[in-house]
Amino acid sequence: MQPDEGLLKAAFLVLMVLQLVIVAGSMAFNGLDLFRNLPAARQWGFQTYTSTGADRSVYVGEVAPIAARAGIRANDRFVAINDHLIEPSATEFDIGSLLDSAKGSDLRIVTRSDAGTAAHVLTRLPNRWTLDHIRNGMPLWLFAWATYLNLQLIPLLLVAAALLLFLRRPNDREALLFATGFVLLANESNVDFWLLALFGVPTAMFGALVSLGQSIVVIAAAGFPGAKFDTRLSRFVAYAAAPAIFSLFLVKLLAPAATSFATTALSVVMLSAVVVIVLRYRSLDSGAKRQQIKWFVLGFAISAIASLSLDLLPEYSEPGLRGNAGYYVFYQLLRMIQYVALPFGLLISLLRYRLYDAERTISRSAAYAGLSVVMLAVFAGTERLIEVIGEEYFGGSGGAIAGAMSAAVVAVMIAPMHHRIDHWAKHYFQRSLVRLAEELPRLVGDLREIASPRQIATAAASRIEDALHTRRVAIVSGSETLADVVTNQWPGSGAAARVLIVDPQDSEFALRYPLGLQRDAPVAWLLIGPRPDGSSFGKDEREVLEKVADHLGRAMEIADQRSAAQASHASAIERLARRVQKLEKRVAATDRAETATATSSA
Repeated sequence: MQPDEGLLKAAFLVLMVLQLVIVAGSMAFNGLDLFRNLPAARQWGFQTYTSTGADRSVYVGEVAPIAARAGIRANDRFVAINDHLIEPSATEFDIGSLLDSAKGSDLRIVTRSDAGTAAHVLTRLPNRWTLDHIRNGMPLWLFAWATYLNLQLIPLLLVAAALLLFLRRPNDREALLFATGFVLLANESNVDFWLLALFGVPTAMFGALVSLGQSIVVIAAAGFPGAKFDTRLSRFVAYAAAPAIFSLFLVKLLAPAATSFATTALSVVMLSAVVVIVLRYRSLDSGAKRQQIKWFVLGFAISAIASLSLDLLPEYSEPGLRGNAGYYVFYQLLRMIQYVALPFGLLISLLRYRLYDAERTISRSAAYAGLSVVMLAVFAGTERLIEVIGEEYFGGSGGAIAGAMSAAVVAVMIAPMHHRIDHWAKHYFQRSLVRLAEELPRLVGDLREIASPRQIATAAASRIEDALHTRRVAIVSGSETLADVVTNQWPGSGAAARVLIVDPQDSEFALRYPLGLQRDAPVAWLLIGPRPDGSSFGKDEREVLEKVADHLGRAMEIADQRSAAQASHASAIERLARRVQKLEKRVAATDRAETATATSSA
């Protein structure tokens, strides 16, 4: 191990330990905040927040009508609770503890605002967990659980991805670079907020750590796979990523008016990174590295789409969405996808696990995404059209009727639209599999009239291997191997092809299909070996194999029967030829004898 490599690993481990401490603290303090502070304050009709300023004071953030009638106002500071004086250094957790432990049905509270101090008497609300959240109207228990899981799963998944990369690829600097970036990305402001509330760590530091993590991930992506910065464009991205990302961070912090300029500069760098990946993908031959880039691009695309969707979608606390639990859960799930999609794709790429499932996953993701977009567009357009047309007929109930009719239109259209979009996605992202399903039946149908079973088997085996990215495809008939295509696409996996033995317990072949019209007495067997990454074949691949196996079996059986008939005809012709030859010899001998007799008589 080189000394600098050892230092990098030691630094990563130190960073990992610190991040685990931060995440553990986040889990404890966010748990206290959401499951104690939030319901403790809500039962009295308000919600507390902590200021991000230098004083870190606790203030009233949200006020319910019952507390507002008692004189509580947003931004009020706490002076005393039930005659307990609140120290200036008191945290949100200290106040939450006082509110939670208050006895009786009334609470005496003194607050301070710009207008001065005021005393209030609040009445406890029953069943605090079933109360609605003041800002978004959701049941408090659902808001607390959904928010906590979303807040904590994101850093946990990022740290887990980083640790897995470090343990599985200990000598890979590219993996270490991505792992470091993931650890730093886990410092999202809500995760590190407890450090501000308890120790005064400024929020700007959290943003700086996240910006550093983003820079490291973009730099690593510019050289992916293999950490090769072999073009001017990749080197430009590597040098410009950190300045562009930190410029945007600083501009938002110090000069918000110039945000558009910094955003444009960062967009140029990110677009350049995408171009680098696309160009590198196009320069690679089919194999593991090409599959790695596919998974990386899939993760990046899902993360980018989720980020864009979050920018375009309305906040869950907007008036029209208040209390919509389904939308809130969807919003939080989309936020989680934004953070973990790229690490997930990179894990598959760098660990080289199930690489050859990329086409199927991309195809299905594109199909579902396209279907969702089309259905949303149909629903929105149909609803608006029906609402406009039916306003004069249905009056105030037009909106509800339009929504119901639009939902019905979507329900009717979803099956045919899914079929069309799925068909497009498969033809675009699973071309090799679609080509196998469409072309192989035609090929073997033509060959069965002119080629031998061995020739048909050889042609089919090579095309099946190309389409499925499998190590080995064999076609056997009895004890005879008609075709045996062996590849070695996986680094370090190249064991020499061994002698083929057809054994039911043989692990050399992942799938086995009987070939011929009679399955109980097949003319041959199609044997499919495992993929280079050991991944299993999906439903799409198995369906295509069953289809081509039927055509291949019929073609081989017809070719075998034709070959047998031709052999029989050739044998009969040969026998006839021998008999004709014998007859010709006899005739010739008779003619010679007659000629000799005639000559002697003369």
